Amino acid sequence: MLKLNKRTVLLFFPVLFLFLFSCEEPSSDIGIGFKLPDQRMNVYNSDTITVTGLVYTMDSIRGDDPVYSLLGERLDPVFGTAKASIVTQLRLSDRFEPGDGAKTDSLFLILLKKDVYGDENSMMHLTVRQSFNTIFLDSTYYSNFNVHDSLGTEILGEVDYLAGDSIIRIALDTSFGNWLISDPDALVSQAAFQSHFKGLYLESENISGGEGGLTILDLLSANSFLAFYYSNNITDSLRFGFEINTQTARISIFEHDYTTADEATKIRHLNDGIQDTVIYAQGMSGVYTKISLPNFETWRDSMPMAINMAEFILELDDTTSIALEANPPANAYDLLLKDENGQFALPIDTQFGEDYSGGSLDTSTVHFRVTQHLQDYLEGKNDLTDFYLYVRSQKTVPNRTIFNSPSNSNKLKFRFIYTRMKE
Repeated sequence: MLKLNKRTVLLFFPVLFLFLFSCEEPSSDIGIGFKLPDQRMNVYNSDTITVTGLVYTMDSIRGDDPVYSLLGERLDPVFGTAKASIVTQLRLSDRFEPGDGAKTDSLFLILLKKDVYGDENSMMHLTVRQSFNTIFLDSTYYSNFNVHDSLGTEILGEVDYLAGDSIIRIALDTSFGNWLISDPDALVSQAAFQSHFKGLYLESENISGGEGGLTILDLLSANSFLAFYYSNNITDSLRFGFEINTQTARISIFEHDYTTADEATKIRHLNDGIQDTVIYAQGMSGVYTKISLPNFETWRDSMPMAINMAEFILELDDTTSIALEANPPANAYDLLLKDENGQFALPIDTQFGEDYSGGSLDTSTVHFRVTQHLQDYLEGKNDLTDFYLYVRSQKTVPNRTIFNSPSNSNKLKFRFIYTRMKE
């Protein structure tokens, strides 16, 4: 005969509970008609657990080899100025033999837009300089990468464009083109070429006097490249392409200045340990929120118990005068843990899939389930009750989001349902 001890039943019951009641909101202190001899399990719902939310700035994130690259500058009434620039190598599309007497007729850097965040009609000014800092595809670089100490003094090319332009086309100085092909030995292999030419630095500023925009570029597209037009002693009107692809080292560089936000709408409490009525999350290595359960340790005294549901519910702030249409929030978020070594990791609940663990914005709400993580905490398998809210895919997502905090009238909620055996 199968024997059920107290721990077996408690671990089994959350699964049964979720199966039977996943579509219903359980009430407090529900007695369930599932009995063992002289025993009964009670399900409880606690809504008094203390939650805090504090906002901090990030130092940097991994900036190397993004799938999409951000370029531009945007002034936000809440978050201030966000700026994105790019360092990228170029590669030979093939062995290049320009021929005797080769000279540059023209060359154009062509960049394909994928999307834009901000005012697509904002006028932007792009400058291109040569970078003399050797970067490597297999190395790690961060979004605060210092490129300025290794830049050429001359501007190779510049252009005014609209943030929403589908193609950005920059004419580069022909003297740079002549230098690029000045050493025939540098054009016979990728290694030789990358030793000769380190890369380009792309920087864009908002000259519209308004919001500006952050353009999301698809540099890995075949439609993003350097078109090189030249002639030699024998033939005119020749063409060669220098590529940007997955074998090309690229770095996204991000800068933020929160002091430029509007006084009436700026972030009030940043890095000061004071909770406001709203919390924030921002892409591009911007701000994040530390969400904590400061008194959750007291629940260890209630063991043995089984957690049926532990879930954070975040609501978009709807009291701000900043329209969501003009400042669309990010679509997805990560709730991370930080260990004693300062390393971040996802909670164990994410192993059950995003449909279970959450993180996606559903109209105006984001859910995060941390049921298994906190069950492990109660059992002494970890000591982590601080969670870190980030915009997912930081390198490629410029969006920013404002949520209600735990002290808001429509507060951030922590849903906690648990089962305890009644003797």
